[in-house]
Amino acid sequence: MAFEFYDASLYLDSYISGKKVSGQNLIVPEVQRQLQDLTTFFDSRDQLCYSDNCRPDEIITNLFISGYNSAIQFEQLKEQGFTHVLNVNSRVSLEHIDAYESRGIKFTHVPMEDDLGYDMRRNFNAAIAFIRMAIIDGGRILVHCQVGKSRSSTVIAAYLIVFRDYSASTALKEMVFKRPMISPNRRFLQFLCELEVKVKESKRTDAPPGKPNLVVEDKSMPNLKI
Repeated sequence: MAFEFYDASLYLDSYISGKKVSGQNLIVPEVQRQLQDLTTFFDSRDQLCYSDNCRPDEIITNLFISGYNSAIQFEQLKEQGFTHVLNVNSRVSLEHIDAYESRGIKFTHVPMEDDLGYDMRRNFNAAIAFIRMAIIDGGRILVHCQVGKSRSSTVIAAYLIVFRDYSASTALKEMVFKRPMISPNRRFLQFLCELEVKVKESKRTDAPPGKPNLVVEDKSMPNLKI
């Protein structure tokens, strides 16, 4: 299935201004509604103080999230049975890559910036493909950014939306239950809301008559057209 994304700035800007985006009125209201609901949810939580519990948190079976400090406890990760690590920080140390590989842990770095100007559509495909590969192979994967709050939670939510048929709201709220400190930045919330709409559209257009095109774990990687 192919997902055609529109200008990333349009949805958030139109939500803030209350204006409709010309030519995209059929999609924008649903994205705006979800974005507003999630923004309200996280705004209320951001007033509280949550700290990193300094350990990986399991979101679904064998899929974990953490901050940087937990992710460089190499011996602990090996002892805990981790087989894959995905780093979505903007940078990575070559020394750390060697530390993972010497312990038999498969490692991938997909650089992302936790910034309102960063477009998550650039490379989220590579990130969720690596997660999917680890899960299908029967592995145990840790996804981390610097704090385990915004970038890593967005990537995991995107995986759940594309491959596990979650809504953006369900994915994020279940993650909050497992790791209370998560809080994607508002541009990332916008991306997830748009991704959910595009997944739903894809299922409607790709399915044979009378047979819904369900997103299941053994499905081949969709071609996410960006």
